[in-house]
Formats: sequence, C-alpha cells, structure tokens
Amino acid sequence: MKGGIVPCDAEWRDYGRNGTFASADPPWLADFDYHCHLHSPLPNKAMTASTAVLHATTLGGSITCKDVDASIRWYRDIVGFAVVQTYEHEGKLVGASIAAGDIHLVLNQDNGQLGWDRIKGQGLSLQLGVATPADVDAAAARIKAAGGTLLSEPSDRPWGARMFQVKDPDGFKLGVSTPLKG
Repeated sequence: MKGGIVPCDAEWRDYGRNGTFASADPPWLADFDYHCHLHSPLPNKAMTASTAVLHATTLGGSITCKDVDASIRWYRDIVGFAVVQTYEHEGKLVGASIAAGDIHLVLNQDNGQLGWDRIKGQGLSLQLGVATPADVDAAAARIKAAGGTLLSEPSDRPWGARMFQVKDPDGFKLGVSTPLKG
C-alpha cells in the first residue's frame, strides 16, 4: 500500500510515503494526494462515503478515571467544564456528569478490575468545538494560566482548522478547535 491510514497498536497511524509508520496523529492528517484506505475486518470491502441512517443530535462520552476527584477538579478548574451532578456509592464519590456548552461527559471512578497499570486514553481524542479562532486561543491561555500543560500550542492546521491539544490526568487527549474561514 502506498500511503493511507492503517490501525497500529490500538492507535491510528499515518502510513507515509516511504511505507513506515510516521506518527500517532489522527486520520485526517493523512496525505490526501494518496489513496487512503482503512483496513476493515470485512475482506475486500472498501470504506466509501455513505448516507447516514442515524440522525443523532449530540454525542456524550464516559471516561474511566484512576482518581475521579482529581479528574473532576482538572476538567472544572483547568479546562472550564461545569460539574452538573456528582454520584456517590456508599458515601464515596464514584463519578460526575460535567458539561461545557452542549458537550457532556461522565467521569467514572475506575474500580481497578482491569488492572491499575493499564494505559488509558490510547487511540482516543475528543474534540471540543468552539466558535472562533480567538476562542481557541482563549481556551489555551486559560488552561495554561490554570496550570495545565498543552500538548500542542494553538495553530492553523493544514486541514483548515485552528486547534491545540491537551491531555487529561488519565491520558485522554482533548482537542479544542474551530474551522478556519476561507
């Protein structure tokens, strides 16, 4: 295969011109001069454009956290989410619903059943859409001022978006982005 996208080690990787795995960047960074193929478990079934039959209006998610209290504080104090509701079991905090605009996430306390040392967040990146490039820059400045560390500074990306990324305490990547006009 000459260029495209293939899954590798539970992450999408860009399969570059020289046939090597180049990065852990998301699939939209693939070089579109080449034909992009997605290896499917269905043999000889190319992934092509199709019409959606599901008409969803929002997407929520649930994240398992090693220390749910620390994650609640990080999403609230560093990123700027509101805590909508907390959940307790037998008097102990076990989760929270958080929101930022129309974005809703549930943070759950990990029970350790799958092992405390497992890697979390690998192969997942959540994108938070904001209205303008200035909003992207303001979010990055707020996160840094609150003590957060960006994985990447805000910049205009080749696919037509201004964005940056940050990683939460459990390793889940969050991107903040907006489409560029023009």
